[in-house]
Amino acid sequence: MNSINVNFIKKMLSYGAFTFSINGNSMEPRFFQGDMVKIAACPDYRVDDIVLYEAGTRLVVHRIIDMRGELVVTKGDNNLFLDYGIKKSAILGKVVDHTPEAPKKRVAVVFNFWEEALYHECKPYCETLNLHMMFMENHFFEEGENIALSAASPVSIMDMEKIALDDKLYIHIGAPIADHHREGFVHKDRFDGVYRSGTYTSSYLLSPKEHFLVLYGELMAYWNISQ
Repeated sequence: MNSINVNFIKKMLSYGAFTFSINGNSMEPRFFQGDMVKIAACPDYRVDDIVLYEAGTRLVVHRIIDMRGELVVTKGDNNLFLDYGIKKSAILGKVVDHTPEAPKKRVAVVFNFWEEALYHECKPYCETLNLHMMFMENHFFEEGENIALSAASPVSIMDMEKIALDDKLYIHIGAPIADHHREGFVHKDRFDGVYRSGTYTSSYLLSPKEHFLVLYGELMAYWNISQ
């Protein structure tokens, strides 16, 4: 969330409630950027409450997942990791109402794995992030853009030409790609584009799961949106 004067919020909450716009994607798909949420002060909080709290100079809206006395553990629904524990006194209020922003067109990204072992290795991340994935070796899709990843590509996926937001983007992972016809490989021209995710060094040093998270972060930054 953007920084807002905490004293001002406390004053507003003393009158009953405070409404503001969500900034960020850490609570998707519960809240999307631009959604309006109403915060109200509460005499007590429980696990599963979505609360507004102070975190240094920032204000955060996340869900309570555990409470141990005065220690509260929170997490964004769309985040992989827990937040640092906070004191209950840092909580300003909890979400009591929600008004979604007008629907937006979102990019339909599908991750198609060509290797079964790689598919199963990345599956937990896809499920956690609510991403579309499939395992279809040597298969291309007619209704969208077919993009392949290659560690040897000179062009970063962040530099590819943006597709329209109502198109489908198929990211092919693990396809054997060659720049000339070779047995057992797929010629690069069969794809709409072949790009590199991350740096040349990270392509070889990171594990497949770590590299997949790099790819996901690049795609989200590329459109500055979330799926």
